[in-house]
Amino acid sequence: GEANKRSLLEECIKLGLEGIILKNRFGLYYEGKKPTNQWVKIKQELEADGVIMGYSAPNQFTKIQRDGKFVLDENNNPIEMESRYYQRNWLGAIWIGQYVPKTSVSKDQILKFREMNFGPRLLPPHAQVEIQTVDGIEYQLVPVAKISGMNESTRAVLTENMEANLGSVVEFNYFEKTDDSYFQPRIKCFRSDKMAKECLW
Repeated sequence: GEANKRSLLEECIKLGLEGIILKNRFGLYYEGKKPTNQWVKIKQELEADGVIMGYSAPNQFTKIQRDGKFVLDENNNPIEMESRYYQRNWLGAIWIGQYVPKTSVSKDQILKFREMNFGPRLLPPHAQVEIQTVDGIEYQLVPVAKISGMNESTRAVLTENMEANLGSVVEFNYFEKTDDSYFQPRIKCFRSDKMAKECLW
């Protein structure tokens, strides 16, 4: 039953595993196919808050996939098409920052500022790296995640209000926190009730 599945998921997460995969026991197997909703991956999802620091342009081209595999041409090269985000002039990703203790800021986090590529209608991050002191410790605002995962309505709203949303706080889901970033982050919602300075690493 559902309780047993939930217990199994919780046990796997306690063991440090990523999650579980559920299979429809009435589902049919089709060779070379991946029928919808026959296998479902359930992962642990954690939440954090961060500050919108800037935006990246979308990739102009994207590789075509079908049933989870790249569609290949006669030379076995993936076929590409112009991405719909590029066609619509939407942003490709947003850069999220958090306040990290200055002594813990990695060189990689500082270099991430250089990775923020801005195309037409895309705006730069904050003019300066902000510093705040909490309990005698200096914290520096640095990029900790580049998030391209969001639904289309969120992407459209962010694109239309890029300048206004710089410095806004958003909540995002992720599966794992690394030494200086987050693994598979995805935008969840805006947090108008939270201030940027509260977004500590």
